[in-house]
Amino acid sequence: MYAALRATVVHRVCFYLAVRYSRPYRPHATKEWNFSQYDPGAVKGQEFVSNSPGDEERWQKVKEQVPEDSATKCKCHWLGRRDFKITLIGGEYLFKLDEHMVIGPLDRLPPDRRVVLSLLNYLAGASGPEVNLSGRLVPEKVLPGGDRFFTGGHALSRRPILEAYGQDGAGFLDRASRLGAEIAASETAARSISLMLLPKIPVQVTLSEQDEEFPAELFYAFDASAADLAPLGIISALIGLLNDQLAAWR
Repeated sequence: MYAALRATVVHRVCFYLAVRYSRPYRPHATKEWNFSQYDPGAVKGQEFVSNSPGDEERWQKVKEQVPEDSATKCKCHWLGRRDFKITLIGGEYLFKLDEHMVIGPLDRLPPDRRVVLSLLNYLAGASGPEVNLSGRLVPEKVLPGGDRFFTGGHALSRRPILEAYGQDGAGFLDRASRLGAEIAASETAARSISLMLLPKIPVQVTLSEQDEEFPAELFYAFDASAADLAPLGIISALIGLLNDQLAAWR
């Protein structure tokens, strides 16, 4: 019992210090596309088409929004028609509303329904008031409703990262940097990164490596505004995508 209590205290202190002394996160610059030369048929990448009947209402809601307003509120690029370029976990995705299609970059895992739902719900949020980042990082269970949602089967994914990098913090940092993450300076032995899941949804991920006494642990911290920008289920989907991308090319 004493050992378990000690482990909990150590890991909570580790998380607090990693967040307290890390550099503030900031969005990464992305290469601008030449909109005047945008040719929808010339974009090369990995395609995924979603025609789930249950999503039709959400598709229609986003289509009815003014695209310029959606792009401004969501910090993405409107390319004309109903096509958007959105940065997701460091990769640039083409989101085509009329075709219910997403085209992902060739250096990422193929897009799936989680990608579509994440982009769709993110754009749908532009129908409400604009939400600005608070600059305050909190664990997932401190987000509104998070203490009830992120439990049991809805707990945020951790296993892929822990299995791949639980004893390889340097590899974790290397792979994360290839996805566009910033390495957060920390006064602890924990390895911490910050990156944008979507243009207005930052996350800080802190890995405490396994040692002789304690197993590896993984902590997430989100901007306090995250739940105003996407449903908790979408935040969970984004973290699942991040785990898959980090662990894919171990």
